[in-house]
Amino acid sequence: MIKLLTSLFLTSLLAGCAATAPPPQNFDREVSKVYETPGVSAEEIFNESRIWIAENFISAKAVIEYEDKENGILIGNGSVDYLCSGIECLATENWKYQFTMRLDIKEDRFKTEFMNIRILPASGSSVDITTSGRMDRARATLLTLSDLLYQHITSDNRSSDW
Repeated sequence: MIKLLTSLFLTSLLAGCAATAPPPQNFDREVSKVYETPGVSAEEIFNESRIWIAENFISAKAVIEYEDKENGILIGNGSVDYLCSGIECLATENWKYQFTMRLDIKEDRFKTEFMNIRILPASGSSVDITTSGRMDRARATLLTLSDLLYQHITSDNRSSDW
């Protein structure tokens, strides 16, 4: 009887562990894009990127974790609204994507990289993205964010006199 109870206990314990194992994750969790900015110096790209971060995130000081103007590197943490559609929006209201953003800046070009991309539900505990569909939506959202930075850097009125 004790052997039976012990084996039932161990079986249920192992089954419980198997049920909580994450699904296979066979998709890329990083997003990157290179932008050409003819006629815009590395210094201008760096400075305009810092301005854009300050204008688009709560606080540039809180967001930027590392900056090296000489080597053209900005690294920070951010979050943006979770992109949903249809009925899913009922369950995902107030969710966000959390990420680390890295900018590598050179003369006439820069590269944006988003890594450590996670979902932050309204409950406040961030979770890994476990489906390729959710990662595709995260990718689209982050590339749009990256395109907005590019538009800011290349806009004609970024340094105009007011």
